[in-house]
Amino acid sequence: MAVTPLPAGTDPAQIRRAVLDATAAVAKRVVENPDDTVWLGKWRPSPLTENTRFLPALFVAAFPEDGGEPDLSEPIELLRSLAANRARRHLAREHAMQLAVNSSRESLRLVDEELANHLPTDVCAVARRRLGEVQDLYTTEYLIAFFDEAATLAAEQEELSTLLLDTTKAGFALGNPEGTISVANDAFVKFFGAIDDPVGRTWADVLGMDDVDDLLRQAEGGEAWRELTVRDRMGEERTVRVSLHSRRDRVQAVVVDVSMEAELGRRHRDFVRGLIHDLRSPLAVISGWSHTLVDDADRIGADLRAEALGTINRAAQQLTRMSDNLLELTLLEGGTHRLDVELIDAGARLRHIVRDGYSATVEGPDEIGVLADAGAFERMFTNLLDNAVAHGRPPVTVRLAPEEDCVRIDVVDQGEVDPAVLATAEQGRVSSASGFGLGLRTALLLARAHGGDVKLVSAAPTTFSLELPAAAAGS
Repeated sequence: MAVTPLPAGTDPAQIRRAVLDATAAVAKRVVENPDDTVWLGKWRPSPLTENTRFLPALFVAAFPEDGGEPDLSEPIELLRSLAANRARRHLAREHAMQLAVNSSRESLRLVDEELANHLPTDVCAVARRRLGEVQDLYTTEYLIAFFDEAATLAAEQEELSTLLLDTTKAGFALGNPEGTISVANDAFVKFFGAIDDPVGRTWADVLGMDDVDDLLRQAEGGEAWRELTVRDRMGEERTVRVSLHSRRDRVQAVVVDVSMEAELGRRHRDFVRGLIHDLRSPLAVISGWSHTLVDDADRIGADLRAEALGTINRAAQQLTRMSDNLLELTLLEGGTHRLDVELIDAGARLRHIVRDGYSATVEGPDEIGVLADAGAFERMFTNLLDNAVAHGRPPVTVRLAPEEDCVRIDVVDQGEVDPAVLATAEQGRVSSASGFGLGLRTALLLARAHGGDVKLVSAAPTTFSLELPAAAAGS
Protein backbone atom coordinates (compact mmCIF):
# COMPACT_ATOMS: atom_id res chain seq x y z
CA MET A 1 0.00 0.00 0.00
CA ALA A 2 1.29 3.48 -0.87
CA VAL A 3 0.67 6.04 1.88
CA THR A 4 1.54 9.71 2.25
CA PRO A 5 5.13 9.97 3.60
CA LEU A 6 5.55 11.42 7.09
CA PRO A 7 6.69 15.08 6.99
CA ALA A 8 10.36 15.80 7.64
CA GLY A 9 11.08 16.21 11.33
CA THR A 10 8.25 13.92 12.42
CA ASP A 11 9.17 11.33 15.05
CA PRO A 12 7.69 8.00 13.78
CA ALA A 13 8.37 6.30 17.11
CA GLN A 14 6.36 8.99 18.92
CA ILE A 15 3.38 8.47 16.60
CA ARG A 16 3.66 4.68 16.89
CA ARG A 17 3.59 4.87 20.69
CA ALA A 18 0.61 7.22 20.58
CA VAL A 19 -1.30 4.90 18.22
CA LEU A 20 -0.48 1.94 20.49
CA ASP A 21 -1.74 3.86 23.54
CA ALA A 22 -4.85 5.08 21.70
CA THR A 23 -5.81 1.62 20.40
CA ALA A 24 -5.18 0.13 23.86
CA ALA A 25 -7.42 2.77 25.43
CA VAL A 26 -10.17 2.08 22.88
CA ALA A 27 -9.85 -1.69 23.37
CA LYS A 28 -10.19 -1.22 27.14
CA ARG A 29 -13.21 1.00 26.62
CA VAL A 30 -14.90 -1.59 24.39
CA VAL A 31 -14.21 -4.40 26.87
CA GLU A 32 -15.58 -2.32 29.74
CA ASN A 33 -18.65 -1.35 27.70
CA PRO A 34 -19.68 -4.55 25.86
CA ASP A 35 -23.05 -3.04 24.97
CA ASP A 36 -21.38 -0.46 22.70
CA THR A 37 -22.19 -1.81 19.24
CA VAL A 38 -22.78 -0.44 15.77
CA TRP A 39 -26.50 -0.51 15.00
CA LEU A 40 -27.65 -0.74 11.40
CA GLY A 41 -31.39 -0.23 11.46
CA LYS A 42 -33.25 -3.54 11.24
CA TRP A 43 -30.05 -5.64 11.45
CA ARG A 44 -28.83 -6.85 14.79
CA PRO A 45 -25.14 -5.94 15.08
CA SER A 46 -22.27 -7.96 16.42
CA PRO A 47 -20.14 -6.47 19.23
CA LEU A 48 -17.62 -3.90 18.12
CA THR A 49 -14.76 -6.15 19.24
CA GLU A 50 -15.75 -8.99 16.91
CA ASN A 51 -15.82 -6.81 13.82
CA THR A 52 -12.57 -4.93 14.42
CA ARG A 53 -10.26 -7.33 16.24
CA PHE A 54 -7.64 -6.98 13.48
CA LEU A 55 -7.70 -3.15 13.37
CA PRO A 56 -5.17 -2.45 16.18
CA ALA A 57 -2.58 -4.51 14.31
CA LEU A 58 -3.44 -2.69 11.08
CA PHE A 59 -3.23 0.76 12.70
CA VAL A 60 0.08 0.07 14.48
CA ALA A 61 1.63 -1.55 11.39
CA ALA A 62 0.92 1.67 9.50
CA PHE A 63 3.59 3.46 11.56
CA PRO A 64 6.96 1.61 11.46
CA GLU A 65 9.43 2.79 14.10
CA ASP A 66 11.97 3.74 11.41
CA GLY A 67 9.43 5.91 9.58
CA GLY A 68 9.75 3.87 6.37
CA GLU A 69 7.08 2.44 4.08
CA PRO A 70 4.69 0.37 6.22
CA ASP A 71 4.39 -3.39 5.64
CA LEU A 72 0.70 -4.16 6.04
CA SER A 73 0.81 -7.60 4.43
CA GLU A 74 0.18 -9.61 7.63
CA PRO A 75 -2.85 -7.68 8.96
CA ILE A 76 -4.22 -7.41 5.40
CA GLU A 77 -4.04 -11.19 4.98
CA LEU A 78 -5.93 -11.55 8.27
CA LEU A 79 -8.48 -9.01 7.00
CA ARG A 80 -8.98 -10.90 3.73
CA SER A 81 -9.43 -14.16 5.58
CA LEU A 82 -11.99 -12.56 7.90
CA ALA A 83 -13.87 -11.06 4.94
CA ALA A 84 -13.94 -14.37 3.06
CA ASN A 85 -15.14 -16.28 6.13
CA ARG A 86 -17.84 -13.70 6.79
CA ALA A 87 -19.02 -13.81 3.17
CA ARG A 88 -19.30 -17.61 3.28
CA ARG A 89 -20.85 -17.71 6.76
CA HIS A 90 -23.51 -15.14 5.88
CA LEU A 91 -23.99 -16.21 2.23
CA ALA A 92 -22.73 -12.80 1.08
CA ARG A 93 -25.69 -10.95 2.54
CA GLU A 94 -25.46 -7.16 2.43
CA HIS A 95 -25.63 -6.64 6.19
CA ALA A 96 -22.49 -8.71 6.85
CA MET A 97 -20.37 -6.40 4.70
CA GLN A 98 -22.06 -3.21 5.83
CA LEU A 99 -21.71 -4.09 9.50
CA ALA A 100 -17.95 -4.65 9.16
CA VAL A 101 -17.43 -1.42 7.20
CA ASN A 102 -19.47 0.65 9.67
CA SER A 103 -17.82 -0.87 12.73
CA SER A 104 -14.36 -0.14 11.29
CA ARG A 105 -15.37 3.47 10.82
CA GLU A 106 -16.55 3.58 14.44
CA SER A 107 -13.23 2.10 15.61
CA LEU A 108 -11.31 4.68 13.60
CA ARG A 109 -13.45 7.45 15.11
CA LEU A 110 -12.73 6.24 18.65
CA VAL A 111 -8.98 5.97 17.99
CA ASP A 112 -9.05 9.37 16.26
CA GLU A 113 -10.62 10.96 19.35
CA GLU A 114 -8.17 9.24 21.69
CA LEU A 115 -5.10 10.41 19.71
CA ALA A 116 -5.77 14.00 20.77
CA ASN A 117 -4.81 12.95 24.31
CA HIS A 118 -1.43 11.63 23.19
CA LEU A 119 -0.07 13.92 20.47
CA PRO A 120 0.39 17.64 19.76
CA THR A 121 -2.08 19.10 17.26
CA ASP A 122 0.25 19.16 14.23
CA VAL A 123 1.57 15.62 14.82
CA CYS A 124 -1.96 14.39 15.54
CA ALA A 125 -3.06 15.68 12.13
CA VAL A 126 -0.27 13.64 10.47
CA ALA A 127 -1.32 10.47 12.35
CA ARG A 128 -4.99 11.02 11.56
CA ARG A 129 -4.28 11.45 7.87
CA ARG A 130 -2.45 8.13 7.67
CA LEU A 131 -5.06 6.33 9.78
CA GLY A 132 -7.67 7.61 7.32
CA GLU A 133 -5.65 6.15 4.45
CA VAL A 134 -5.42 2.83 6.28
CA GLN A 135 -9.18 2.83 6.86
CA ASP A 136 -9.67 3.43 3.12
CA LEU A 137 -7.39 0.45 2.50
CA TYR A 138 -9.47 -1.60 4.93
CA THR A 139 -12.65 -0.77 3.00
CA THR A 140 -11.02 -1.59 -0.34
CA GLU A 141 -9.43 -4.87 0.71
CA TYR A 142 -12.49 -6.00 2.65
CA LEU A 143 -14.75 -5.38 -0.33
CA ILE A 144 -12.39 -7.12 -2.75
CA ALA A 145 -12.02 -10.20 -0.55
CA PHE A 146 -15.73 -10.24 0.20
CA PHE A 147 -16.65 -10.04 -3.47
CA ASP A 148 -14.15 -12.72 -4.49
CA GLU A 149 -15.77 -15.15 -2.07
CA ALA A 150 -19.26 -13.99 -3.00
CA ALA A 151 -18.57 -14.86 -6.65
CA THR A 152 -18.38 -18.56 -5.70
CA LEU A 153 -21.60 -18.41 -3.71
CA ALA A 154 -24.06 -16.49 -5.86
CA ALA A 155 -25.01 -16.66 -9.51
CA GLU A 156 -26.23 -13.05 -9.40
CA GLN A 157 -22.74 -11.67 -8.65
CA GLU A 158 -23.12 -8.51 -10.73
CA GLU A 159 -26.41 -7.46 -9.13
CA LEU A 160 -25.18 -8.29 -5.63
CA SER A 161 -21.85 -6.52 -6.13
CA THR A 162 -23.59 -3.32 -7.23
CA LEU A 163 -25.83 -3.47 -4.17
CA LEU A 164 -22.88 -3.90 -1.83
CA LEU A 165 -20.80 -1.22 -3.51
CA ASP A 166 -23.48 1.40 -3.12
CA THR A 167 -23.17 1.17 0.69
CA THR A 168 -19.81 2.94 0.63
CA LYS A 169 -18.82 6.45 -0.38
CA ALA A 170 -15.89 5.07 -2.37
CA GLY A 171 -16.35 4.69 -6.11
CA PHE A 172 -15.94 1.11 -7.29
CA ALA A 173 -15.84 -0.40 -10.76
CA LEU A 174 -15.04 -3.80 -12.27
CA GLY A 175 -13.69 -4.48 -15.73
CA ASN A 176 -11.53 -6.81 -17.80
CA PRO A 177 -7.79 -6.48 -18.51
CA GLU A 178 -8.57 -5.43 -22.09
CA GLY A 179 -9.88 -2.20 -20.62
CA THR A 180 -13.70 -2.37 -20.69
CA ILE A 181 -15.76 -1.54 -17.58
CA SER A 182 -18.54 -4.00 -16.77
CA VAL A 183 -19.88 -2.82 -13.37
CA ALA A 184 -19.78 0.55 -11.57
CA ASN A 185 -21.52 1.78 -8.45
CA ASP A 186 -23.28 5.13 -8.12
CA ALA A 187 -20.36 6.79 -6.32
CA PHE A 188 -18.00 5.92 -9.20
CA VAL A 189 -20.43 7.41 -11.73
CA LYS A 190 -20.83 10.60 -9.67
CA PHE A 191 -17.07 11.17 -9.49
CA PHE A 192 -16.79 11.31 -13.29
CA GLY A 193 -19.57 13.72 -14.19
CA ALA A 194 -18.74 13.93 -17.91
CA ILE A 195 -19.59 10.22 -18.36
CA ASP A 196 -23.28 9.36 -18.02
CA ASP A 197 -22.73 5.60 -17.97
CA PRO A 198 -19.21 4.15 -17.71
CA VAL A 199 -20.35 0.55 -18.35
CA GLY A 200 -19.02 -0.58 -21.72
CA ARG A 201 -16.54 2.29 -21.89
CA THR A 202 -12.76 1.92 -21.59
CA TRP A 203 -10.74 2.86 -18.52
CA ALA A 204 -8.91 5.48 -20.59
CA ASP A 205 -12.18 7.17 -21.64
CA VAL A 206 -13.63 7.28 -18.14
CA LEU A 207 -10.50 8.18 -16.17
CA GLY A 208 -9.22 10.58 -18.83
CA MET A 209 -5.69 9.18 -18.58
CA ASP A 210 -3.41 8.79 -21.60
CA ASP A 211 -1.12 6.39 -19.71
CA VAL A 212 -3.82 4.17 -18.19
CA ASP A 213 -2.28 1.10 -19.89
CA ASP A 214 0.96 1.71 -17.96
CA LEU A 215 -1.02 1.95 -14.73
CA LEU A 216 -2.86 -1.29 -15.53
CA ARG A 217 0.46 -3.06 -16.10
CA GLN A 218 1.76 -1.76 -12.77
CA ALA A 219 -1.39 -3.12 -11.09
CA GLU A 220 -0.91 -6.68 -12.34
CA GLY A 221 -0.90 -8.94 -9.29
CA GLY A 222 -1.09 -5.99 -6.93
CA GLU A 223 -2.06 -2.33 -6.78
CA ALA A 224 -1.19 0.89 -8.59
CA TRP A 225 -2.69 4.29 -7.89
CA ARG A 226 -2.78 7.82 -9.21
CA GLU A 227 -4.30 11.09 -7.97
CA LEU A 228 -6.50 12.90 -10.48
CA THR A 229 -8.41 16.16 -10.57
CA VAL A 230 -11.97 15.57 -11.82
CA ARG A 231 -15.30 17.38 -12.05
CA ASP A 232 -18.24 15.56 -10.53
CA ARG A 233 -21.87 15.66 -11.65
CA MET A 234 -22.41 18.93 -9.75
CA GLY A 235 -19.52 20.53 -11.62
CA GLU A 236 -17.36 20.71 -8.49
CA GLU A 237 -13.64 20.10 -8.88
CA ARG A 238 -12.34 17.28 -6.70
CA THR A 239 -9.07 15.52 -6.10
CA VAL A 240 -9.53 11.74 -6.13
CA ARG A 241 -7.19 8.79 -5.65
CA VAL A 242 -7.79 6.04 -8.20
CA SER A 243 -6.44 2.63 -7.10
CA LEU A 244 -6.35 -0.16 -9.67
CA HIS A 245 -6.15 -3.81 -8.62
CA SER A 246 -5.56 -6.52 -11.21
CA ARG A 247 -6.79 -9.91 -9.97
CA ARG A 248 -6.90 -12.93 -12.27
CA ASP A 249 -9.17 -12.06 -15.20
CA ARG A 250 -10.54 -8.74 -14.00
CA VAL A 251 -9.52 -5.24 -13.01
CA GLN A 252 -11.01 -3.49 -9.99
CA ALA A 253 -10.90 0.27 -9.51
CA VAL A 254 -11.51 2.06 -6.21
CA VAL A 255 -11.93 5.84 -6.24
CA VAL A 256 -11.66 7.81 -2.99
CA ASP A 257 -12.22 11.56 -2.57
CA VAL A 258 -9.01 13.07 -1.12
CA SER A 259 -9.93 16.72 -1.74
CA MET A 260 -9.80 17.60 1.96
CA GLU A 261 -6.46 15.84 2.32
CA ALA A 262 -5.09 17.77 -0.66
CA GLU A 263 -6.41 21.06 0.77
CA LEU A 264 -4.83 20.34 4.16
CA GLY A 265 -1.53 19.62 2.42
CA ARG A 266 -1.75 22.91 0.53
CA ARG A 267 -2.54 24.83 3.72
CA HIS A 268 0.39 23.19 5.49
CA ARG A 269 2.73 24.24 2.67
CA ASP A 270 1.35 27.80 2.78
CA PHE A 271 1.82 27.85 6.53
CA VAL A 272 5.46 26.76 6.30
CA ARG A 273 6.19 29.26 3.51
CA GLY A 274 4.58 32.04 5.54
CA LEU A 275 6.49 31.10 8.67
CA ILE A 276 9.80 31.06 6.80
CA HIS A 277 8.95 34.45 5.28
CA ASP A 278 8.24 35.88 8.74
CA LEU A 279 11.45 34.44 10.20
CA ARG A 280 13.77 35.75 7.50
CA SER A 281 13.43 39.47 8.30
CA PRO A 282 14.51 39.44 11.97
CA LEU A 283 17.13 36.76 11.30
CA ALA A 284 18.61 38.85 8.49
CA VAL A 285 18.80 41.88 10.80
CA ILE A 286 20.49 39.89 13.58
CA SER A 287 22.90 38.23 11.13
CA GLY A 288 23.83 41.49 9.36
CA TRP A 289 24.47 43.57 12.48
CA SER A 290 26.26 40.76 14.34
CA HIS A 291 28.66 40.30 11.40
CA THR A 292 29.28 44.04 11.38
CA LEU A 293 30.04 44.05 15.11
CA VAL A 294 32.46 41.12 14.74
CA ASP A 295 34.20 42.09 11.50
CA ASP A 296 34.50 45.82 12.19
CA ALA A 297 34.84 45.77 15.96
CA ASP A 298 37.86 48.08 15.98
CA ARG A 299 36.29 50.72 13.72
CA ILE A 300 32.80 50.97 15.25
CA GLY A 301 32.08 53.93 17.47
CA ALA A 302 30.03 53.85 20.65
CA ASP A 303 26.94 55.38 19.02
CA LEU A 304 26.88 52.89 16.13
CA ARG A 305 27.53 50.01 18.52
CA ALA A 306 24.59 51.08 20.67
CA GLU A 307 22.37 51.36 17.58
CA ALA A 308 23.46 47.88 16.41
CA LEU A 309 22.78 46.29 19.79
CA GLY A 310 19.41 47.97 20.02
CA THR A 311 18.44 46.77 16.55
CA ILE A 312 19.55 43.21 17.35
CA ASN A 313 17.58 43.32 20.59
CA ARG A 314 14.40 44.44 18.81
CA ALA A 315 14.80 41.70 16.19
CA ALA A 316 15.30 39.12 18.95
CA GLN A 317 12.15 40.36 20.69
CA GLN A 318 10.28 39.99 17.38
CA LEU A 319 11.47 36.37 17.11
CA THR A 320 10.37 35.76 20.70
CA ARG A 321 6.90 37.13 19.95
CA MET A 322 6.67 34.93 16.86
CA SER A 323 7.59 31.79 18.82
CA ASP A 324 5.09 32.77 21.53
CA ASN A 325 2.41 33.21 18.86
CA LEU A 326 3.21 29.82 17.36
CA LEU A 327 2.98 28.11 20.75
CA GLU A 328 -0.22 29.99 21.62
CA LEU A 329 -1.79 29.10 18.26
CA THR A 330 -0.94 25.41 18.77
CA LEU A 331 -2.64 25.42 22.19
CA LEU A 332 -5.68 27.32 20.91
CA GLU A 333 -6.25 25.07 17.91
CA GLY A 334 -5.67 21.99 20.06
CA GLY A 335 -8.26 23.11 22.63
CA THR A 336 -5.72 23.03 25.49
CA HIS A 337 -5.26 26.78 26.05
CA ARG A 338 -6.06 28.05 29.56
CA LEU A 339 -6.94 31.65 30.43
CA ASP A 340 -6.42 33.31 33.81
CA VAL A 341 -9.03 36.06 33.48
CA GLU A 342 -8.71 39.11 35.74
CA LEU A 343 -9.67 42.78 35.84
CA ILE A 344 -7.22 44.81 33.71
CA ASP A 345 -6.93 48.57 33.31
CA ALA A 346 -6.86 48.59 29.51
CA GLY A 347 -6.07 52.32 29.23
CA ALA A 348 -2.97 52.17 31.41
CA ARG A 349 -1.82 48.84 29.90
CA LEU A 350 -2.12 50.06 26.29
CA ARG A 351 -0.22 53.28 26.98
CA HIS A 352 2.54 51.34 28.74
CA ILE A 353 2.94 48.96 25.75
CA VAL A 354 3.01 51.81 23.21
CA ARG A 355 5.42 53.92 25.28
CA ASP A 356 7.90 51.03 25.57
CA GLY A 357 8.42 50.36 21.89
CA TYR A 358 5.97 51.77 19.36
CA SER A 359 5.50 55.00 17.45
CA ALA A 360 1.75 55.37 17.89
CA THR A 361 -0.82 57.63 19.52
CA VAL A 362 -3.35 56.36 22.08
CA GLU A 363 -6.73 58.10 22.29
CA GLY A 364 -9.42 57.38 24.87
CA PRO A 365 -10.01 57.16 28.63
CA ASP A 366 -7.00 56.85 30.93
CA GLU A 367 -8.78 54.18 32.96
CA ILE A 368 -11.17 51.55 31.58
CA GLY A 369 -11.60 48.00 32.85
CA VAL A 370 -11.71 44.80 30.78
CA LEU A 371 -11.87 41.15 31.82
CA ALA A 372 -8.96 39.30 30.22
CA ASP A 373 -5.90 37.19 30.76
CA ALA A 374 -3.04 39.67 31.19
CA GLY A 375 -0.57 37.88 28.92
CA ALA A 376 -3.19 37.18 26.27
CA PHE A 377 -4.35 40.82 26.36
CA GLU A 378 -0.84 42.04 25.63
CA ARG A 379 -0.39 39.43 22.86
CA MET A 380 -3.66 40.39 21.11
CA PHE A 381 -2.89 44.09 21.16
CA THR A 382 0.80 43.84 20.19
CA ASN A 383 -0.03 41.47 17.32
CA LEU A 384 -2.43 44.02 15.82
CA LEU A 385 -0.02 46.86 16.54
CA ASP A 386 2.92 44.95 15.00
CA ASN A 387 0.94 44.43 11.80
CA ALA A 388 0.01 48.12 11.63
CA VAL A 389 3.60 49.26 12.14
CA ALA A 390 5.22 46.65 9.88
CA HIS A 391 2.72 46.48 7.02
CA GLY A 392 0.67 49.68 7.21
CA ARG A 393 1.50 53.35 6.82
CA PRO A 394 2.01 55.95 9.58
CA PRO A 395 0.65 57.53 11.54
CA VAL A 396 -0.70 54.68 13.70
CA THR A 397 -3.49 55.51 16.13
CA VAL A 398 -4.97 53.39 18.92
CA ARG A 399 -8.51 54.37 19.91
CA LEU A 400 -10.01 53.05 23.13
CA ALA A 401 -13.77 53.31 23.65
CA PRO A 402 -16.38 51.67 25.91
CA GLU A 403 -19.34 50.04 24.16
CA GLU A 404 -22.62 48.77 25.63
CA ASP A 405 -21.26 45.39 26.74
CA CYS A 406 -17.62 45.46 25.69
CA VAL A 407 -14.52 47.59 25.36
CA ARG A 408 -13.43 48.34 21.82
CA ILE A 409 -9.79 48.93 20.88
CA ASP A 410 -9.24 50.17 17.32
CA VAL A 411 -5.78 49.98 15.74
CA VAL A 412 -5.71 52.35 12.76
CA ASP A 413 -3.03 53.00 10.16
CA GLN A 414 -3.15 54.83 6.80
CA GLY A 415 -2.42 51.78 4.63
CA GLU A 416 -4.74 49.43 2.77
CA VAL A 417 -5.34 45.66 3.09
CA ASP A 418 -7.23 42.99 1.20
CA PRO A 419 -10.76 42.90 2.70
CA ALA A 420 -10.53 39.08 2.74
CA VAL A 421 -7.47 39.02 5.02
CA LEU A 422 -9.50 38.39 8.19
CA ALA A 423 -11.59 35.65 6.56
CA THR A 424 -8.35 34.01 5.42
CA ALA A 425 -6.99 34.05 8.98
CA GLU A 426 -10.32 32.75 10.29
CA GLN A 427 -10.12 29.74 7.96
CA GLY A 428 -6.70 28.90 9.31
CA ARG A 429 -4.85 29.79 6.12
CA VAL A 430 -1.89 31.56 7.71
CA SER A 431 0.36 33.13 5.09
CA SER A 432 2.62 36.14 4.89
CA ALA A 433 1.77 36.77 1.26
CA SER A 434 -0.71 39.43 2.37
CA GLY A 435 1.60 40.79 5.08
CA PHE A 436 -0.35 39.17 7.92
CA GLY A 437 0.89 35.91 9.41
CA LEU A 438 0.58 34.13 12.73
CA GLY A 439 -0.23 37.28 14.68
CA LEU A 440 -3.66 38.00 13.19
CA ARG A 441 -4.97 34.45 13.59
CA THR A 442 -3.58 34.23 17.14
CA ALA A 443 -5.24 37.53 18.09
CA LEU A 444 -8.53 36.39 16.54
CA LEU A 445 -8.62 33.06 18.40
CA LEU A 446 -7.52 34.61 21.69
CA ALA A 447 -10.24 37.27 21.45
CA ARG A 448 -12.91 34.64 20.79
CA ALA A 449 -11.60 32.53 23.68
CA HIS A 450 -12.40 35.57 25.88
CA GLY A 451 -15.89 35.89 24.43
CA GLY A 452 -14.79 38.82 22.27
CA ASP A 453 -13.74 39.20 18.64
CA VAL A 454 -11.39 40.84 16.13
CA LYS A 455 -13.04 42.67 13.23
CA LEU A 456 -11.80 44.45 10.12
CA VAL A 457 -13.74 47.70 10.36
CA SER A 458 -12.09 49.35 7.35
CA ALA A 459 -9.68 48.13 4.66
CA ALA A 460 -8.53 51.67 3.80
CA PRO A 461 -7.42 53.25 6.02
CA THR A 462 -6.79 49.92 7.72
CA THR A 463 -8.73 49.62 10.96
CA PHE A 464 -8.75 46.44 13.04
CA SER A 465 -11.02 46.40 16.08
CA LEU A 466 -10.38 44.26 19.15
CA GLU A 467 -13.50 43.76 21.30
CA LEU A 468 -13.24 42.35 24.82
CA PRO A 469 -15.77 41.92 27.67
CA ALA A 470 -16.09 45.03 29.79
CA ALA A 471 -15.75 44.91 33.56
CA ALA A 472 -18.97 45.46 35.49
CA ALA A 473 -19.59 48.96 36.84
CA GLY A 474 -17.94 49.44 40.22
CA SER A 475 -15.44 46.58 39.71
